[in-house]
Amino acid sequence: MTVTHRIWLRHRSDLQSGMRLRKGARVFDLKTFRDPDETGRYLICECEEMEGCALPRPCRRQSMRG
Repeated sequence: MTVTHRIWLRHRSDLQSGMRLRKGARVFDLKTFRDPDETGRYLICECEEMEGCALPRPCRRQSMRG
């Protein structure tokens, strides 16, 4: 599993691994998530940034090579 970003979100009960998150033109594939202090206030999502994405078309994983 390749994680390129950790994204903090307000807690949501409908989140699932495999979903995609978007910020503007950037798209992130959600790998895992956790509630760090088990309070139900927020989640830390471990994601991989996708390259060349414009949802809903398929995306390529971003290369970590320099």
